[in-house]
Amino acid sequence: MLRRDWENEEIAHLSPETIELIDSNSKNKFYDILFPEISLNKIIVWISFFQIIIYIISCLLSENLALPNVQILMFLGATYGPSIKQGELWRLVFPIFLHANWWHLIINIICILNLGLVIESKYKSSKFLLIYFLSGLTGNVLTTICNPCQLAVGASTSGFGLIGCSILEIFLAWKNLSKKAKKYYIFNICVFLIFFLFVSFSPTVDFFGHIGGFLCGAFLACHFNKFVGYDLYRQKN
Repeated sequence: MLRRDWENEEIAHLSPETIELIDSNSKNKFYDILFPEISLNKIIVWISFFQIIIYIISCLLSENLALPNVQILMFLGATYGPSIKQGELWRLVFPIFLHANWWHLIINIICILNLGLVIESKYKSSKFLLIYFLSGLTGNVLTTICNPCQLAVGASTSGFGLIGCSILEIFLAWKNLSKKAKKYYIFNICVFLIFFLFVSFSPTVDFFGHIGGFLCGAFLACHFNKFVGYDLYRQKN
């Protein structure tokens, strides 16, 4: 898998290497598609390990090996508007590492690894971490503003940032992708959208967090890839 630092600030579109990387994902085997180029050298792998460790700790503190209780999640830093207004700003970041149950944890890790491994391969670790954590932070801020009394945990705010970044990259590279790659990504996008619509109307899902994370990831994809519309806007102002 090709790697680039993307340091040239004059790039106005996705590079041929990145287009080839996006295109090649449609040709891999199932395991490679699910966890592309997974290795211990990827920082997203270590983030996932850390999330598992934090979940186990939360269960042990709750004296319940199945799932942590609400009091422990609150103690460990779940997003909660009234507490954040009192100055507990760490609650905008800590929820990225907390999860409500095993199913919640597994789904988030699979999604984050699937998208994060590819995105991390195309950017420096610093840019990937910015996408991941700023998306999570933005999602939690939007939750605090729009639904302040909701107790929210989960890495899905960051996960939706990766989804937003991936969809914008595919959009930018669309005309240069093969027909097979286009079909593959249309299918993937439809699956993500169906999943998004399915889970977003559940009363326990952080809808605003997902929206905030998605928009942040999409914006950063435009910025890092020097989306033409973004450059024109910047030049005019």
